[in-house]
Amino acid sequence: MRSKFKDTGAIPVSEILLDQNNYRLGPLDSQMDCFTIMFEEFGQKIIKLAGHIAQYGLSPKPVVVSKDDDGRWVVQDGNRRLTALKLLNNPAEAPKKYQHTFQILKNNAIPGIIPDKINCLTADKATIVEYRKLEHMGEQGGIGQVPWDPRAQGNLQIDIDGRPPYPLARAVCEYLEQKGISEARSVPITNIQRLLQDSEVSKQLGIVWDGQELKFAAKEDEVFNILKEIIIDFTINEKTVDDIYHPSDRKKYINELFEVRGFKEPTPLPKIIAPTLNEQVNEQNEEIRYTARARPPWDRKRVITRYGGLPVSSKETKLQTVLAELAKGIDVREATIASGVLIRLVLERSVESYIKKNSVSYNSDKLHHRITKVAEEMKVRGVINKKQFEQLKKMSQSENLISAHTLNAWVHNPDYIPTPRDVCTFWDNIYFFLVKCWK
Repeated sequence: MRSKFKDTGAIPVSEILLDQNNYRLGPLDSQMDCFTIMFEEFGQKIIKLAGHIAQYGLSPKPVVVSKDDDGRWVVQDGNRRLTALKLLNNPAEAPKKYQHTFQILKNNAIPGIIPDKINCLTADKATIVEYRKLEHMGEQGGIGQVPWDPRAQGNLQIDIDGRPPYPLARAVCEYLEQKGISEARSVPITNIQRLLQDSEVSKQLGIVWDGQELKFAAKEDEVFNILKEIIIDFTINEKTVDDIYHPSDRKKYINELFEVRGFKEPTPLPKIIAPTLNEQVNEQNEEIRYTARARPPWDRKRVITRYGGLPVSSKETKLQTVLAELAKGIDVREATIASGVLIRLVLERSVESYIKKNSVSYNSDKLHHRITKVAEEMKVRGVINKKQFEQLKKMSQSENLISAHTLNAWVHNPDYIPTPRDVCTFWDNIYFFLVKCWK
């Protein structure tokens, strides 16, 4: 099929017609109708798509066209992308209520990012039809596009910003995989999250999630057996989200496990939360170190949590080493000053990288000034919102804990010694900014 497609060469965007027989919208009488109906169906999605093009450029996915009876190019696949592109080039073509929005997107776009000409692909009608079947008719036994499930999407999300969706379900599934339950790799992770994030269910099962780690409030082997059965139910036994959709459904399902299927409720561990997956309870009746109170997020061993890495370039060897030390090598409670100094290094290198990549101009080498300039540029491009921008502006305020002045004091002031809480809180508050610097 690929060999039958030919490159059209660069075609002016203004000369490519939207498909008035678009399967989603048509048949329509005019190009203006195409714009109108497109916005009735996909208004905000078109705006989001246009905003993405204004920031990153057009997707490499091909726009497929063919010629009509008058020899004009007409889109056969890619009508939404072409609509967004046309209106970025000429906001006056948009329905009246959206013209101002597209003008703003155009004005704030990265210079040169919006093409006024694009190369398309074309082929004979039968080949184009076959291509559209592959793209839009579902999996078709495997020959068509196979969509990513939430687990795969979550894996990508980790690469993007280090924070996975469905963290409780992921922690449980990873725990069970480590215990040899292979079905935990394929179970629908959204179902497990829906079930276990119900506080009543977690309490019955003896599970505690403090936002960082999975712990047990009951004997681990008993909790394990029930979790294993749940995973089997939602894979081999074909339970679905309908079985646990409402709180009453979840209660019924758990009660069935205990009252009908013979499982016993896990034996509680008195007045404690059991250890994390990498720690063990002292079985010789020595003092237990765990309490029933969930720890605050800053009370942790490592600055960088399990899913809190940064999407830095593979070429950044030194920075990757620093991040690895903050994530795996350094206990912030024992090396607080060292952790703080490394955070400054990470922040400074992240800002430098963004400035170089995006040609941000600045007139002072002071760190807080460069952070402010980067934040201003991010806000203009829509990378951060107003609330995040205001938060970053505080980096120039010397009396604020989350500031460049605080970092300087950690490094240079002989009398200023940060606490582990200070260091972890600082990292948590600037994490979103560091991610944006490297995306």
